[in-house]
Formats: sequence, structure tokens, C-alpha cells
Amino acid sequence: MLWLEILVNDRLDLSPWHSDPAVQEAFLTACRWYTHYRRLITFILNRTPLPSTPGPVDSRDYRAFAEALYFAHAQH
Repeated sequence: MLWLEILVNDRLDLSPWHSDPAVQEAFLTACRWYTHYRRLITFILNRTPLPSTPGPVDSRDYRAFAEALYFAHAQH
């Protein structure tokens, strides 16, 4: 679920774990979701853009994605 935190929290400092493969994979996943749903995310959250990263997203994670956006929006 780290990818969701990366996706909704642009103040998260990952630099201490930047070389960790699991963190790199989570960042890549967050970037892919951001690329696919950039308009929705920027409408709901005012976050710094993530790098455009083409590639597939796992649609089975859509519910978690939607709930994370809802939660993050409610916190603003």
C-alpha cells in the first residue's frame, strides 16, 4: 500500500529508502496510476505532479485507489 501513500502524499520523503527495490516499485506503481488518472487526481488533490510513466495498472486495486483518494480529500 506504499504506492497509495506516495500517490496521495506529495510531502512524503522517500530519500532514506530510495535505493530499496520495494520503494522503487511502489514509486513506479504510483507514477503509473498518476499517469492513468492524472486529471481525476489533480481535481481531487492539489499535489505535485509525478513523472509520466506509461504502463499497465492492476484494475483489481481500483477500489483501494478510490478509497485512498476519498480519504485524502476528506483530510484537506
